[in-house]
Amino acid sequence: MNPPIISRVDRRHLATLASILALGGLAVLIWMFSRRSLWIDEAMGMLNYPLSNPLDAFAPLPLYTQAAPPGFSLLISMLAFLPPEGVRSALAVTIIAITLLALRGYFNSRWFLPVAALAISAPLKFLFYATELKYYGLEAAGAAISFGWIAARGLSNPFRVRDVAVLLASAFCGIITLVIAPCAAAVFLGMRIIDGHRPRAVEYVCALALACALGLYYLLIKHVTLLQMQTYSNVYDLSGWSAIRGVLEYGRNYLGYPGLIACLVAAASCLADIRAERSRKLAGLAFVVMGAIMTIAFLGKFPVTASRHVAFLGGIAIVLSVNAVFIKRDPYGTRFLVRGGACLVLVTLFAWNLTRGFPYVAKGVADNDLIIAWIDEQASTAIGLWNGAQPVIDYYKPRDAALNRHHYFGKVNATTAVPDPRYFDHTLPAKDYQAVADWIEGARSEPGAWARVSLYRRVSNMIAPARSLVAAAPKGSDFLVVATHMEMPGERPDYRTNSLMNALSEANCTSTMVLSVRSAFVLRARCPTGGADG
Repeated sequence: MNPPIISRVDRRHLATLASILALGGLAVLIWMFSRRSLWIDEAMGMLNYPLSNPLDAFAPLPLYTQAAPPGFSLLISMLAFLPPEGVRSALAVTIIAITLLALRGYFNSRWFLPVAALAISAPLKFLFYATELKYYGLEAAGAAISFGWIAARGLSNPFRVRDVAVLLASAFCGIITLVIAPCAAAVFLGMRIIDGHRPRAVEYVCALALACALGLYYLLIKHVTLLQMQTYSNVYDLSGWSAIRGVLEYGRNYLGYPGLIACLVAAASCLADIRAERSRKLAGLAFVVMGAIMTIAFLGKFPVTASRHVAFLGGIAIVLSVNAVFIKRDPYGTRFLVRGGACLVLVTLFAWNLTRGFPYVAKGVADNDLIIAWIDEQASTAIGLWNGAQPVIDYYKPRDAALNRHHYFGKVNATTAVPDPRYFDHTLPAKDYQAVADWIEGARSEPGAWARVSLYRRVSNMIAPARSLVAAAPKGSDFLVVATHMEMPGERPDYRTNSLMNALSEANCTSTMVLSVRSAFVLRARCPTGGADG
């Protein structure tokens, strides 16, 4: 008999080489995604870190009415001393490490790392949110913990204290994970009973302990996010079928077509392997979790208004994709066909994302770093801050000495505060724009001012804050206006840009565009000494 072309030792070496290449590839992708500029939401969030006290992680954040799960706040507070690229990279390494550890049930395969790396790169935006300075990437890792736990936990084993600890760690990673973790426990216990295992007393005690701990965590999350949800209630006011449509639409946007294909292949693999305990548990949990998500979305408790809100899908997709390659049973003689097909699909999707998807997504949504670099080169001058420019400048000033030579105007108080009762009148400011504008503009230096400005979004009219900015500008000399998180004049209609240009025109100010980049621009303007003609 002729010896095999590739011996067992050769296959082991090949797997080791593939694992090294996989880790190297992930490192390159992390570097690629970490180089993008901060956008407004990241700047507002990062200005709250490092926390002055670890207990502050269990309260609303002090600036810009931001909120984050305690786990993320504690983690990012430890990384905040790094430059933005360093924070992104360290956060991504942490999230990927957690995700890989969540897949411990598949560690016995020497091909685990290459397959896991391919699965991680399948959802189009998993790495994007893993490197975003918000909690959504960590939330995806939390979802992976619950799914990885149920995949690894045999139904013959009782539900014990360590299982409670794992599921609490999963929930602690995010907010929607507060739904996923108890679903995992319920599916596991339910399947144990269906399989004929009588629950033990310790399981009842552990299940009760988990329920109590998750209940306390829910109250904590409700407290942490209360001010943000109240302040931006018009943004999060979504329920019924439109909310379900939001989950589906933004889920597709998050996964991208490669991620959707990976999920379909994973689902087909689970069906082919449905007699195996592991695939049966994963399929059951996926069904229950998505049913629970759709239900709370319909009830208005999970408003999805951006793809980041469904980033948890990435963690689920990764576990299911890895399982598709490592199915155990072979009831129809198709195991190797399914495994090979799943591997081929993951390799193809990785190639597509690497050449078509990632280069586009990795650029981010704004080029604020180019704005900062340009301002660094300017002589000392007065700079007006419009829309998202204030948090961006505030974030970079301690890290860039050149920014401190300029005089900035048009700022509002960014301290988080309990919303004024008038905030909850959703007819404002449409009912009496000028009265509301007088209230908001008259309190620009008081806590909560940044949040109050969001009321103008309800009527897509920011002429009042634009007039305040122009009124604060120097007269008879040139000044700059930095505007971020918006469209340039002459592009797609943008009420924020239009309001700024109209306010300058009203005051007989001249303006010239001196820099324009994605979602940001700089104007050089001059206003007459006498102001607008009466």
